[in-house]
Amino acid sequence: MRDDETLQDREGPAWPPLDQAPLPRASEVEPDAFYDEDPFGDDADDEEAPRPLQDLLAAWNGGGPLYLSYNHVGRASTAVVGSQVHDGVHTESAAKGGYAPRVRAGLVRAEEVDFVERHFADPPGYHQVLKRLRDGLLLLVGRPGSGRRTTAVHLLIDCETQRIVALEPEYDLTRLTGGDLRKGTGYLLELPDPALLEAYGPAEIAFLADELKDAGAHLVVTAPNDGAPPSGWQTYLCPGAPPEPTAVLSQFLTEHIGRTWQADHPGLVDDAVRDMLGACRGPSEAASLALDLIGVAHGRYDKQRLLADSGAQGRRAVADWFAAHQEPEAWAFVLAAAVFEGHDYSVIAERARVLGGYLRRLEDFSRPPGTASTGQNGQQAGGGPVSRSTWLQTIGADLDIGDEVETRHSVRYRIEPVRFVRLHWATTILEHAWREYPVLRQPLMAWLADTPTHRSAHLVAGMVAGRLLGSTRGYRPLAPLSGWTTRDRHRREMAASALGVAAEDEITATQVRRLLSRWSRADAGAGLRLTAALAYGGSFGASYPDLALKRLVKLAGTAEPEVASAAAEGIVRLCRTAVDPAEAIRYLRVSVENGDGTCGAVATSAAVLLAGTTSDRRRGPTAEAVHLLNTPEGRQETISLLRTLCTDPQGYPAVVDVITTWLRGGTMDERTSTSRLVADALEELFASTKRTGLERLAYDLVNLAYGGDHVDMNALQPAIQAFEDPLPLRTGGIR
Repeated sequence: MRDDETLQDREGPAWPPLDQAPLPRASEVEPDAFYDEDPFGDDADDEEAPRPLQDLLAAWNGGGPLYLSYNHVGRASTAVVGSQVHDGVHTESAAKGGYAPRVRAGLVRAEEVDFVERHFADPPGYHQVLKRLRDGLLLLVGRPGSGRRTTAVHLLIDCETQRIVALEPEYDLTRLTGGDLRKGTGYLLELPDPALLEAYGPAEIAFLADELKDAGAHLVVTAPNDGAPPSGWQTYLCPGAPPEPTAVLSQFLTEHIGRTWQADHPGLVDDAVRDMLGACRGPSEAASLALDLIGVAHGRYDKQRLLADSGAQGRRAVADWFAAHQEPEAWAFVLAAAVFEGHDYSVIAERARVLGGYLRRLEDFSRPPGTASTGQNGQQAGGGPVSRSTWLQTIGADLDIGDEVETRHSVRYRIEPVRFVRLHWATTILEHAWREYPVLRQPLMAWLADTPTHRSAHLVAGMVAGRLLGSTRGYRPLAPLSGWTTRDRHRREMAASALGVAAEDEITATQVRRLLSRWSRADAGAGLRLTAALAYGGSFGASYPDLALKRLVKLAGTAEPEVASAAAEGIVRLCRTAVDPAEAIRYLRVSVENGDGTCGAVATSAAVLLAGTTSDRRRGPTAEAVHLLNTPEGRQETISLLRTLCTDPQGYPAVVDVITTWLRGGTMDERTSTSRLVADALEELFASTKRTGLERLAYDLVNLAYGGDHVDMNALQPAIQAFEDPLPLRTGGIR
């Protein structure tokens, strides 16, 4: 179909099969022809639901610049970030189940430990540093981007620690000398500012080192090498030299191609590649180049194209493009394509039209004399519209047309994703525009905030905003996000995703934590509290699981239903990505017993975790509940929590709700695993002699069966038995 062809009337005949007639292009329809109030609003006719934020972030580790590629509108195919996943070259860890953001406070995930073990290249003097850490305490300093965290994690692995726990920068290390110190544990404290080291005197540091050594634990503190550390730290100081780029390259190629990669691909690393290695500014850039070369070895990339598009050459080419195209329409189109690369052409064209309106209002957006202009609304200076092929040629992109289709108002359209011809073009464009043209920052943030919700495109915009703001230094870099929280639910979701991405920067992370702390307070507005709940339950919570769980439990007890629901659902997402469900259940129980949180908040959280949300209530236990009931520790913690909630008027209805949902899993025999799990749990629940509240629970559950409710009678037998048996009295008799 040609660029100037018109589309069939959308109310016309039904869409023909793929092998009988060509599909109309979605990009050839005027937006007003089928868009309602929201140009990209959710459509009831869509065949596929938008992917949640956690799926979009599944392959992302937050180690470098972010962009998402899509097979079609809103469906992620690859996420390219730093040295973890690059242009579709996924690590083995990512392929097994995704690579979530790094844990900044909490138990370091096994996926990161595995990744570091397989990809680590020893820096100079590594074994001497390891020898010093075996005494218990080490201060590792180095410039940003030198691989301090990766080195610290590998040092703790080599010390044969049973687990690695990341501590918050604000954590008081004197607490490790008390009950917080666990034998055989490795601790990691990343300080964004070396001035934080001054909080500890020489005597405190020496006592901490002795306690660590006696307990068989190890602590690595990392900090930037800005000046000499305080005197008390000098004994434990080790400069952290980055690994050689050639060593990083060799390790990645060996891991992903094989030990014989040099013989199998003799021309893969030549003088041109060595020159690029010499220009790398840190191990992450060397790893990025290695992953590109892995793509060349696997036939994904052309090597000459890679050499021309990567590193300094790519950055220089982007700068030349911006210098040669000074029209606001051209800038708008290339920026829209950079943010939404992989989306259909119609999406990018609509987003470019809106961004062009923002740019034309800039007073200092000047055009050099004699420069050709496309004019307003994508028209040439002579008055004619700019064709699609001209736009694509201008920004250096092509249409990646496949068999993907989309339904809009009962008509199916072929999706035509836009992709740049050059590698890493999208990332480099966004970095260059944000860094070199500060005048664009305000309109870019306003434009990203206005992204419609079609196929989760607004979440992509939120993540891009977070990456850009996270790289910004200065006074209140996150201020633009405050305005997003006062609008609608979608904008708050965008703000939450942006904060999660921005927190991957160790300097910005401190500001994100403080901001969310203020937004979580009882005197904050409902919009701020909802945004905080969404952030704690998203990628930010995956980086700070312990902090997020604590805040979410408190937010679940709020009087605002939307906030409470978002907080409870956030706890479930944490249990799926960052927190062991048994640990979450234990924390809920201890919160009630210690009076740290209201029983109502805990009950709400437990009901969603064990039985699902009220709007999506299923028959039978949730996947998290099955996991808990399948393990002795999880079953014991779950039973203990249910018993605790039974004694409180606010908690009792939640217990009935949970068990009722479990019993409604259908009529099953004793050999059915889920039925057996529920029956065993109820048998253990009613086995206690402390029957306060349990006799009422047994009565209410038995009434389910006699009241005609469809429940699993086999699983209900322990409750029936407890109801029929005489109950022991405290005086020693029975009643």
